[in-house]
Amino acid sequence: MNFIPCVAWVPKGIAKRCPEKLQLTPEELKNLIQETKEINGADDQLEDDSEEETHSNASEDDNNSSSKTKDVSKVDDDDDNNSLSKAKEDSEVDDDDDFEARYNLDTYDDNDDDKPFMNIADVVVHADNKDDEYLIGDDKSGSEEENEDFLIKDNDNLLVVGHVEENTSVMEVYVYNKDDEVLYVHHDIDLPSFPLALEWLDFNPSDDTPGNYVAVGDMSPVISIWDLDIVDILEPVYCLGEKTKKKEKNQKVKSKRHKDAVISLSWNKHVRNILASGSADSSIILWDLQEGTSLKKFKFHTGKVQALQWHPFESYFLLSGCTDGCKSLDMSQERNMLLTAGMDGTLKVWNVENGFVFLKSLKLKVGSIYTAKISPDSGLTTAIGGNDPSHNLKVMDIVEKLKDEKVEKKSKVKNTMPTTSRSPPTKKPRFDRRSGTSSKKSKHNVKNYK
Repeated sequence: MNFIPCVAWVPKGIAKRCPEKLQLTPEELKNLIQETKEINGADDQLEDDSEEETHSNASEDDNNSSSKTKDVSKVDDDDDNNSLSKAKEDSEVDDDDDFEARYNLDTYDDNDDDKPFMNIADVVVHADNKDDEYLIGDDKSGSEEENEDFLIKDNDNLLVVGHVEENTSVMEVYVYNKDDEVLYVHHDIDLPSFPLALEWLDFNPSDDTPGNYVAVGDMSPVISIWDLDIVDILEPVYCLGEKTKKKEKNQKVKSKRHKDAVISLSWNKHVRNILASGSADSSIILWDLQEGTSLKKFKFHTGKVQALQWHPFESYFLLSGCTDGCKSLDMSQERNMLLTAGMDGTLKVWNVENGFVFLKSLKLKVGSIYTAKISPDSGLTTAIGGNDPSHNLKVMDIVEKLKDEKVEKKSKVKNTMPTTSRSPPTKKPRFDRRSGTSSKKSKHNVKNYK
């Protein structure tokens, strides 16, 4: 299993030139280590309890079986048993002393040169390589190429890609530059569940200045918002649709949350605090990002809401598609073009300036198409994700495909032979200077000419 279920573009000039690297303070690191110890301790306690329960059950079975076969006559051997147990304890103490002396356990922790990685503090990623004691020489400064790739230029787009491979789910952040023909992974973010929908937005309720965030819909009914300007981020900035610990008495509040996976998202660029989400429960919810609550829940469809898209100019129009064949849709803000994609691996291009006019159907070699998104800055440059394990991500310019079709049509018209009763003109025999004779075309060449 290796596929791309969702992608999202980040406009040019939005991302920080030098993204922040997550750096834990000593206090945060201490708390994290303590939490890890508590979790491990709880797991060990559960294992010990299960082992004790197993031993106790086994001993009860032994006692029951022995009680059935034991003899009525019983001999009191308490003195012999006490002497045997005492000798056994003395033997175990001698073995422990020999073991400690043999492996020099008293001074085992004094040598730090070859100390292995024993806790989370040893494997922490440093914001600056110079702070990492395990790196030496050029590794501390990093290569010039790596440092240059880490910086994001003003004319770079970011492409956020949800990638599922076997049981691993990650969100890969690509740098894309059409002019420089550059596409590479800048950093990635581990996700707790399979991503099904991604949507870029710049709204943060706790900050008035626009930011760089992505909303993620996954197999749960909860939507998580992540900060793309932080590398190695561990958790989302905030979430929508989470259940509160307190019991909600109001049934209306309960009904305004999704009951199944969130599989489509669309952010309203004109009313920045509004986010629309579509779910496998056939519902569409409008969220108020400022308050973190749902405003309205719609039940327009009977199937899963696979695609959502706000109108690029009219803030009150929302386009939706369900599981009647449409897997993904996106609209260009400049050219009045609409893209629709399906599980048959076909991408269709529509002109929606005056109704729906079908322009072209493209058969792409990415397997079944799960997602197709148009870049906000590069015309009809589109990112397509599919389920072909060897080639599941494709970035292409739709305009070039449309131009190629027009050129192809013109060339076909130009090269078409006129339909007449006349036979093709006969060519003069070619004169061979070496032999002094003329040669005729072969039958094979004549057939090709016709």
